[in-house]
Amino acid sequence: MSERTVNLKNDFRRLFGSDPSVIVRGPGRVDLLGSHTDYNEG
Repeated sequence: MSERTVNLKNDFRRLFGSDPSVIVRGPGRVDLLGSHTDYNEG
């Protein structure tokens, strides 16, 4: 398990008092500048 996943599980356990049921990851992109990427090809 990667260090990032271990840290995520530890933080979740600390905040919610139990282990997460699942940990998933999905590709994506975040645009912080407000561009309209949904209809400008990406």
